[in-house]
Amino acid sequence: MAAGDFDGDGAEDLAVGAPDEYEFMGAVTILYGSLFSDGFESQNFNAWSSHVP
Repeated sequence: MAAGDFDGDGAEDLAVGAPDEYEFMGAVTILYGSLFSDGFESQNFNAWSSHVP
């Protein structure tokens, strides 16, 4: 887990790692914060995974 302004919009974002999310592969999900809400946008996220074990 890591926090920072990953998209440069001035709001804090959250990166969450998930080891073994898929068979022999991990994944990272980025939850983007919003300057206009009290938390994270649940519909505004990106997810990445590795296809190489």
